[in-house]
Amino acid sequence: MVARENVLADAKKHWSGDFADDTRRLADGGLGPTAYSDAVATYLAMVLDRMIFYGSALCGWLAKDNAMGKTMPKQAIAMSWDFAEGNPIGQSSSDVLTCVRAVADCIDAAYARFPATIELGDAQSATFEKGAMFSTDPPYYNNVGYADLSDFFYVWLRRTLSSVHPNLFRRVLTPKSEELVANSYRHEDKDDAEQHFLEGMKKALYGFSCAMDGVPAAIYYAYKQQEAVDDALTSPGWSSFLQAVVDVGLAIDGTWPVRSESEGRSVAMDANALASSIVLVCRRREGSASTVTRADFLRALRREMPEALAEIRRAGVGPTDIQQAAIGPGIGIFTRYGQVLNTDGTSMLVKDALKLINQVREEITSTGDADYDSETRFALDWFAAKGFEKGHAGDAITMTNAVNVSLDGVKGAGFFEAKGGDARLLKRDELSENWEPRAGHPATVWEACQHLVKRLTAEDGGIEAAAAFYNRLGALADPAHALARRLYDICEQKQWASEGRVYNQLHQEWAVIEKRAAELAETRADLFSR
Repeated sequence: MVARENVLADAKKHWSGDFADDTRRLADGGLGPTAYSDAVATYLAMVLDRMIFYGSALCGWLAKDNAMGKTMPKQAIAMSWDFAEGNPIGQSSSDVLTCVRAVADCIDAAYARFPATIELGDAQSATFEKGAMFSTDPPYYNNVGYADLSDFFYVWLRRTLSSVHPNLFRRVLTPKSEELVANSYRHEDKDDAEQHFLEGMKKALYGFSCAMDGVPAAIYYAYKQQEAVDDALTSPGWSSFLQAVVDVGLAIDGTWPVRSESEGRSVAMDANALASSIVLVCRRREGSASTVTRADFLRALRREMPEALAEIRRAGVGPTDIQQAAIGPGIGIFTRYGQVLNTDGTSMLVKDALKLINQVREEITSTGDADYDSETRFALDWFAAKGFEKGHAGDAITMTNAVNVSLDGVKGAGFFEAKGGDARLLKRDELSENWEPRAGHPATVWEACQHLVKRLTAEDGGIEAAAAFYNRLGALADPAHALARRLYDICEQKQWASEGRVYNQLHQEWAVIEKRAAELAETRADLFSR
């Protein structure tokens, strides 16, 4: 246990130089003669907490890195069937000297380079000066239970610092009821939890809006949650948060996708995890904002969203983020108006606006399907309906007729099978290993895309194989990339996470593939020029 008296007594033995100067500054600042020892005790308690974080029976062993894992590789405390034990006085992630250095580096980075004044407060009841600028990362509905997780650290901090910071550690555990999250187990039911989140968020945002005075607020949101409601994908987290934005009189003036999430974080490993935060730029809505009908709102969406989506894609936003990023321009149009009226005269809620935004986004995305060859359009329609599962050959005939191609035509293309009344798309591992874009039959965008994915994800493939194949595709390369985006959208809607992952991977690696393909082409040109 870290005792203030022991730290102060030990420090006084070494009264000289920097210590004396630091202590006098703290005392002169009105913090009292024990401020230095309190600061040292606080930092040492953080060291102890870090040692425990890397030294509990929930820590695994990271074979790839030959290192200790941590207690919470994700934002949760999970069961661990086996664990690695670090030596606190040896050499490991949990040893005392390693943890001291880690905490010291954080202190140096946070305070020495970026001095700031920090105050603890409740955003729902805080008051702010006029003209204040807000940049905030709000709670994500029910995604992370920070108050519950913080108890892991709190119980040890309380043991070591209760005499140093008695007001902070007066409770046995951290307070939970005030936390602004929608956890059903803390309330009577799911609706009550959502109401708690909505009302609390409105109070916090209202405090912001009263103080903004013409200065915009930047609100970060990196949240991905989808539930099927009335056959439409909606996000309770997004809709509840955005409803609060609307209710307090704020309008979304802009949306900026910001690459903020590490690809190496554990939640992103082998998953279609968000790579970006969506920054909502909010201003107070004009009091003279007009009231429009549902039809007017739809017309505005169809008029303005195509260019907004194109701009988002030009910014390099990947498939996993595009649906979330697309909400921004749409909800910006919605919040521009004082009110949007449904056909029955009632005011449209954000969750209903989100359905229309997603509907228009899907319309815009699917318009590019007409640019594909007929066989690819059929494959796209079949994939959206059946994936790679079997269907009826009669359905395949109907669908081929719709795109003006025969069933024999798509069978001849080499990626579709129909026999005995059953029909299905061939999986990538069933496609010909020797397929070439110009061999045997007119090449299709579907095949180009699937073979690119096949070569990129194969154990003996990767960037090199995909780049070499890219050079053989010619004009099919860019349509294949666009098709991968489209297929990812379908997988996201159908919640086919495993299949969607490969199309996302192709997009993420596209720039690297293009660069390597250009290098290979240049090398080949040099060889033939000699």
